[in-house]
Amino acid sequence: MPITKNVQADNGITINYHRAISLAVDLTANTALVTVNSHASEEAALDGLPIAWQWRVAVPVDQLAGDEPSLLGEVEKALVTLDASPFFEGERVVDASDTLEGAKERAWNRIKLARAVAEAKDVVYDGGAYQADKERISGATQLAWMAKQSGQAYSVTWTLTDNTTRTLDADGMVGLGVALGLQVTQAYDTGRSLRGQIAAATSIEEVEAIAWPA
Repeated sequence: MPITKNVQADNGITINYHRAISLAVDLTANTALVTVNSHASEEAALDGLPIAWQWRVAVPVDQLAGDEPSLLGEVEKALVTLDASPFFEGERVVDASDTLEGAKERAWNRIKLARAVAEAKDVVYDGGAYQADKERISGATQLAWMAKQSGQAYSVTWTLTDNTTRTLDADGMVGLGVALGLQVTQAYDTGRSLRGQIAAATSIEEVEAIAWPA
């Protein structure tokens, strides 16, 4: 999102409309150097006029690890919240050059990423947290189910996320498999619901307000 704030450039002109376009990270200095293009106004930017000024703003890398849905969002938030930034206390505004379809595509990509994170989070089962290793859990669950069906004994020792171990019998292993399946299903159900909200949205503001539930 562009930033609006009246700022005086080094050449003495006052400019109001600013857009972060790139960053370069210096890991040794723990700093990101953000390039910002500025126009005199939003109208000048929309009319395709040349930029009025270009800035290089240093931002600590640890300021870019917040709750924004994208790295660009983190950069923009840092630009308006760091008191050393020329855009401190500026306002982030909706990009008037953006389209509703573009906003919907970005939102769906954001939701897909959140869905993948939800799908892969630890599985909580019977008071323990297990890593969501779908291939291994599915294979062990199948073996446990086969053992139950044939009346054979089944036992497996599983390492939990906290590196403790737990021995599961056939019922326990099947229960873990069911818990993982429910977690994956819930993630996809949530993603499907949010995709419907994205499709039904009629404004960019409405689309950008759609987020994965906490």
